[in-house]
Amino acid sequence: STLKAPTFSGVDVSSECAAMLEKLMLAQAQECFYEKVVGSSGVASDAAPPAINPKIVARVAMQVSTYYSDAHKLITTSAKL
Repeated sequence: STLKAPTFSGVDVSSECAAMLEKLMLAQAQECFYEKVVGSSGVASDAAPPAINPKIVARVAMQVSTYYSDAHKLITTSAKL
């Protein structure tokens, strides 16, 4: 008997999976930015750290939450993931 190589359709992931991964990566990137914004006020140096506007911190945090929520919705509602 001869062995046959598996055939692939050329698509590695479904569009639903790609959409979820997009939201997840955006959430992770935004979270890194959030940590930088929040952490920049606690840098040990001789100079006083810049004042961080609480509204900016809240907006960035809200966007992180939104991206993670969107990714979660895609994970829990798609049967193709």
